[in-house]
Amino acid sequence: MYLLINDAYECEKKVEGWILPEMPSLITDILISMDDRFLYISNWLHGDIRQYDISDPENIRLAGQIFVGGSIHDESGINILRDEELEKPPPACYVKGKRIEGGPQMLQLSLDGRRLY
Repeated sequence: MYLLINDAYECEKKVEGWILPEMPSLITDILISMDDRFLYISNWLHGDIRQYDISDPENIRLAGQIFVGGSIHDESGINILRDEELEKPPPACYVKGKRIEGGPQMLQLSLDGRRLY
């Protein structure tokens, strides 16, 4: 969800079959790597973790993204009407045959910056 110039709010995901007609991003954790190179965001509602390269503050770019649950996946029953980021919903995430319900919440990065928990 973001604010437009005319003081109206816009949401990047328009949906059907959810509690609201728009599904905003719900960021539950933000983390900057020890070397100040990457910014990690836990997007609980959509179910993804994003890694942004912030080494050049003038040109921030999405370096990586992984979906681990959340409400935006192909088995959720939510029909996505408009999505500026994804062409189609990601597949549901399974671990040992069980679907992961809910999304990522808290993040911790190892001191060497190689592992994200």
